[in-house]
Amino acid sequence: MGRNELPSTAEQVSAFLDFARYTKRRALAQKQGRSGTHLKAVPITALFSEDGVRDFWDRNTHSYISIETPAALGLTMFALLESIPIPTSPQRWLSLGSGPGFYEIFLAKTQPNLSITSVDLSPKFINMQRKTIEKEAETDPQIRDRITPIVGSMNNLQSGDGNKFDRIFCINAFHWNTDWKRAVTNICQALSGANDSSVFITLGKVPFSSPDGRSLFSAPYLEEVLDEFASKGLGTKTFGRLVMERGQSGEPESRYYAVFQRDPDTNRGDLITRLMQGKTSCIDYQTVGKAIGMQNRSVEVVDRLLKP
Repeated sequence: MGRNELPSTAEQVSAFLDFARYTKRRALAQKQGRSGTHLKAVPITALFSEDGVRDFWDRNTHSYISIETPAALGLTMFALLESIPIPTSPQRWLSLGSGPGFYEIFLAKTQPNLSITSVDLSPKFINMQRKTIEKEAETDPQIRDRITPIVGSMNNLQSGDGNKFDRIFCINAFHWNTDWKRAVTNICQALSGANDSSVFITLGKVPFSSPDGRSLFSAPYLEEVLDEFASKGLGTKTFGRLVMERGQSGEPESRYYAVFQRDPDTNRGDLITRLMQGKTSCIDYQTVGKAIGMQNRSVEVVDRLLKP
């Protein structure tokens, strides 16, 4: 790689996985007792409130970092970097539901143009982030100026003129929200007014269901999320699936992702029209052994949507 050549996405993901593995080992070594390989169950009704979700994750901080696989971490980071290019000038980024902070701290560590606010509902996750940042600061003291961990909720964001962000991302947290439409409103209000400002989210399945088999929360389908962001002026730039051979359960798993942008071109006309014009793309990312593959499914999706 030449002196002025930026590292490729694959090279950045490889470095990220090295960082995540090291950080996971260090965090688990600091915990007394053995971490579980499954999330600890709580009464279903406890998760219908934000306080209940917070308590759940306070109980499962180390279990989560034990079960989230390198395949899931690497594939998600690849999709994030491909969807939201790293800036060459200073930008403010916001992460919501940041958990142990793997993505956020790595970006702050490797991207000097970024100033990242990292928000999570769980005080234990935020405390874990602060410990990681202090460890990284032993060799890079300025990292403290590039990332700020905060205990907070995407349902209660402060979005005044002095608190706008160029990019907002939400990984593995949006579907845990008990009022996701309110979260969409707050995210759109916190995003800067620039045409290239964008949002990246992933959507998974809440790993619980009620006794009658219904989804635990009013968990949104992808189409509902696309429509809700569009109603707030953010069109869909890209959406698709993250398909991994080994997810949290050790079995094949798929998660959805979507990228929203304030650019008027991504919010003009219906989804079918934008897909046909190339304004919106449907791209799947998939793990294939240790490699990552991409598949453009825009034509397939248009054909499906046009069927009566």
